Formats: sequence, structure tokens, C-alpha cells
Amino acid sequence: MIKRIEKSDIDGKGITPLADTPALTSAQMKAKFDELACTVIIPTFNNNVDALLQENAAEEIGAVPPNGVIPEPPPKLNEPAKLAAVLRGMMTAFTNLLHTFAYSKEETDASIGKKADNAAFNTHKALQILDHPDSSVTDTKIGERSIGSTKGLLQPLFTTIANAIAAIVGG
Repeated sequence: MIKRIEKSDIDGKGITPLADTPALTSAQMKAKFDELACTVIIPTFNNNVDALLQENAAEEIGAVPPNGVIPEPPPKLNEPAKLAAVLRGMMTAFTNLLHTFAYSKEETDASIGKKADNAAFNTHKALQILDHPDSSVTDTKIGERSIGSTKGLLQPLFTTIANAIAAIVGG
């Protein structure tokens, strides 16, 4: 678990509580100078690094969801949302949005049928490299892609992801 250094962790440690002229040997004085770093700061820092490297670290990190994203599960009353819950909520929002842009197989087949007859289409399919200087290959013609369990057309998928990332990083 990620831990912050509290005042109680540093009380009585280091050189601050010492008298103006401490009755300490040189070795003891050096140890007092290093005490906060060695007994509080470094162990707490290392503990936090270890916690962040855990597979479930996102379950412990707070996050503010972008507008319109509902964390899954929602946070408890007066508690911040957790990063993992915000990411799950974003994935649900992406999936729902992608479904609004998706074309059915029938719609895609009908569109392709209007554009090319079977002979031209078979010739086109057999080409090793497709060269389309007239931009006739579109996202709609290529169809849906999958990223994990999310499925949709490439352009709206990338636009949604880019907008979500921009919202998270404040761009």
C-alpha cells in the first residue's frame, strides 16, 4: 500500500530535536544527520515503489474520471475514484461509443456491391499490394477492428482513445 510520511514518523528523529551543542561523538552526529533519510525517507520511498510495481497498483491510485465516464465500481461516499475503476469505466464508454459508429455486415456488403462487380472485386482481392491513389479504400470498407474486447471502426476508435488520453493528461 502506498504510504505518505506523517509528522509522527519524523518526530524525535534527525538533528532538529538535538540541543544546540549536542554531546555526541562525530560518529553519533553523522548517524543523526542520516537518521531521517535512512529510517524514514528511504524505506517509505522503497515501499511506495514496490507498491506501484504490484500488478494491482492501479487499484490503490486515486484518479479523476473524465467528464461522462463513470468509474466501475463507483467510489464509496467521500472517497476518490481508483485508477483501475476509471479505466474500466473508460473502456465501457469506448465500447458504447464504438457501437454507435459500427456498420453491420449487411450494410458493408451492400455498399461494396454497389461499388464493384464480382470480377473487379476478385481481381482487387488477388492483388498483393493494394494501391489506391484515389483514396477509395476507406475505414468503412475495411470494416471493424478489435482492441481487446472493444470492436469498431479504426478512425472513431483512435479518435475516442486520443480524446480520452487528452482528457486524462489535461490536453
